[in-house]
Amino acid sequence: MDATTGTDQTGKRYWHRVEDNYCRIKPKNCGFLSRSYRSLQGRWDLMKPACARWSAAMDQVRDAPPSGTVESDYETIAGMRYKEMAASKGKPFPFKHAWAILQTFDKWKLRDQETAPKKSAMLRMDDSEDEEKERNLGKPEGTKKGKQRVKMEGEASSLREKMEQMMKAREELTRKTLENKILITEKKKEVKLAQVEAKREEAKHKADMEERMIKLALHEDGVVERIEGGKKRAQENRFLASFVGLPALARSRGCARFGSLGAAESISWLS
Repeated sequence: MDATTGTDQTGKRYWHRVEDNYCRIKPKNCGFLSRSYRSLQGRWDLMKPACARWSAAMDQVRDAPPSGTVESDYETIAGMRYKEMAASKGKPFPFKHAWAILQTFDKWKLRDQETAPKKSAMLRMDDSEDEEKERNLGKPEGTKKGKQRVKMEGEASSLREKMEQMMKAREELTRKTLENKILITEKKKEVKLAQVEAKREEAKHKADMEERMIKLALHEDGVVERIEGGKKRAQENRFLASFVGLPALARSRGCARFGSLGAAESISWLS
């Protein structure tokens, strides 16, 4: 029975828990009997009074050892006193293997270690907290204290879980914030690259337009030149045609005149 459970359980429930622990820690292949909770309860009802009598016999020997005995003789003398007890019926103590375990527990150790309080301590009613702790040192944990300890451990565990959840939430928020910053930076880079590319395309388009305008202007100049050249050749052809049809004297005059005038003047003179 642990301190946190205390007496808040039925006897049947208590022995069912004992049975569960017995089956859990019992070696599988060492000849131990399989016992039900009723068998365990009956076995303990047999062992408990015998162990209590043995503890009392040991206490008697330790408190008032016979003259000339040493501590190694205590067990032999206690065994003799155990046999003399009415409930023992002259039989020796049969559960020394169980006592070797029981004497390590606080409930049984207190029989040997706890001493009666002094009269001055009984009269002093204003003990300090340190003195109270010192007096209670080594005593088993009570039900109230055990439940309080379990409650505090549960609250501490809950607080740790909440702190861990808060830390995880903060880490997740930091991670998402960083990811958003990275995405925003990448978007800005993409927008900037798009703007640069747009400006580059615009400049290229402008250069192409200027080149086309220049070519168009050059083409127009060539057309004008060809038109002017065609007109000039047509005038020359008309002059030659009219010149060929004149009499010899007119042609000689015309030649003399044509030699001293320009082409345009000669054509007007002939016409």
